[in-house]
Amino acid sequence: MTDRLNATSFVDLYIGESFSQMSGLDGAMGIQAAPEYLCHDIALVRARCLHVYKAERNPEFFLQLGSASYRVTTMESLRETVFTVRQCKEPRPARTLGLGDGVLNALLERSLRGLVLVCGEMKMGKTNTAASIFVERVKLYGGLGLAVEDPPEMVLEGTHGEGHVMQLWANPQRGGYPEQMRRGMRSGAEVIMLGEIRDGVTASEACRAGINGHLVISTGHGGSPLEGIERLHALALQQEPSAANLLADGLAVVLWQTLEPVVVNDRHVKRMRTKMLVVKGNDSVQAKIREGRFSALVQDMQQQASAAAWATGATKK
Repeated sequence: MTDRLNATSFVDLYIGESFSQMSGLDGAMGIQAAPEYLCHDIALVRARCLHVYKAERNPEFFLQLGSASYRVTTMESLRETVFTVRQCKEPRPARTLGLGDGVLNALLERSLRGLVLVCGEMKMGKTNTAASIFVERVKLYGGLGLAVEDPPEMVLEGTHGEGHVMQLWANPQRGGYPEQMRRGMRSGAEVIMLGEIRDGVTASEACRAGINGHLVISTGHGGSPLEGIERLHALALQQEPSAANLLADGLAVVLWQTLEPVVVNDRHVKRMRTKMLVVKGNDSVQAKIREGRFSALVQDMQQQASAAAWATGATKK
């Protein structure tokens, strides 16, 4: 049993043959040696990870240990096999994310269809934001929500409000994202949450689903909204020669986020900062994407931000 580890708050657990280190242990900054009282549980986890890794030869997999679930990434260092074990947690309530009313209302609009891309750099909370919006929509509007991930990162499956969420592991041995996406679009799901878009097939399928009237929420890397679009285009181009048209018609919203360190009451905390570009229904934005003029979208993004700020100010008055 791994009850002690399951009850411990941490971000990542690194388990090698000769060491075990933890990051974010009980909210602490940086990385430190795993405490002695967890050594027995960690040894059990390593044995389980080795068994799954050797049996499936998949470097990323999902583990259910008692009441807790974990995402595992395997790395082969020069000397040993190291497992990075991350706790799967429930997403935060959408209204506690710090997105701002305008951004949140746009993402929760009932008629929203297309691909919603949440982008940013690593460890900026993209998955939590995507999952929070996904679950909130299932709560608000009911129906089936389908989460397709490789492997699952958060605890989502179950009943939420009037709706229900199913989580699927897009295991490469079972067809990966493309196969699970095709099944998802045939399932009648109201909203599909797709794990990080990493390849051309997934990028093109996600955009195509948006064109066909589905709502897909996914994540991707990018240092700005424009970089997020450029990366999505580069991936889709591997699969689809007319990738620009695919993005112009399939994208609904691009949300970029970062976490900035600030000091509040003498405590160091991280505050979310976002930029958003609405694509669906915006002729100017869609035309520029279709023509591949991604850098020209800066002006549209600024205009949309100004219009939102003006509307917010007018409402307050």
